[in-house]
Amino acid sequence: MEIERGDVIAEGIDQQLGATPVDHLAFIVGTIRDYLWAGKCDHEGALFYCPRCGVRILDPR
Repeated sequence: MEIERGDVIAEGIDQQLGATPVDHLAFIVGTIRDYLWAGKCDHEGALFYCPRCGVRILDPR
């Protein structure tokens, strides 16, 4: 089976994951949910950050 690579949705250090396995999973699930939510958002009314999903707008218009 060939390993596939996808988009990087988060970077950081292992201490951000939490102390327990439950904290670790909660962090991962939260990060994925935030990423998917931002992908569906149209960023209406955003200048530097979207008021709906919180994504940073790199090229404000």
